[in-house]
Amino acid sequence: MIAVSPIVAGDAIKGPTAKIMRELNIAVSPASVAKHYSGLVDGFVIDSTDAHLSDEIRAMGITVHMAQTVMRSSTDRAALAGECLGFAQRILAERPEIAGR
Repeated sequence: MIAVSPIVAGDAIKGPTAKIMRELNIAVSPASVAKHYSGLVDGFVIDSTDAHLSDEIRAMGITVHMAQTVMRSSTDRAALAGECLGFAQRILAERPEIAGR
């Protein structure tokens, strides 16, 4: 299973996620979201602007993929969907034991 970070460059893409994280004294970053999902996801997509956090997330045992996650058009949405599908396929090829989980 993969997830896409709802946080880009220290802010939520949409909705109250960042506000809620601040109220709970959780750092507003993709790494904090990845930590929350650690053990549940095999891969985590972060925006390219957050590339500096990739090693921190990998240290949690989560495979990281960087892409443009901010979607402003249908072309952007299709591109991110393609990135996610390719990423999931790559993880399955590298770790076939997780298929069917």
